[in-house]
Amino acid sequence: MAKKGRSAELIKRRNAKVAARFVYWTEVQRLRSDDAIKYMAQNEFFLSEFMIMDIIKKAARDNGDDRKIVFPHPRLPKFNTHDMELFKGEK
Repeated sequence: MAKKGRSAELIKRRNAKVAARFVYWTEVQRLRSDDAIKYMAQNEFFLSEFMIMDIIKKAARDNGDDRKIVFPHPRLPKFNTHDMELFKGEK
């Protein structure tokens, strides 16, 4: 009986292509990493941005790349005491 699901070989080839395109967009085209990931997710691979980042991190780790790939964290809203007063009494 054949294994069901996605082909491991196809996933491996896709992941290699994702990593190569990330290098292209960030190193050759000089696009910021977050913009490159967003573009790749929406226009090239149709995967979530999280999945694209995960593939890139794994590829860097597997290739023994000692450079740390840093992805920007989403900005969180900053609250001051006046803002926090608005939430008093809410559960």
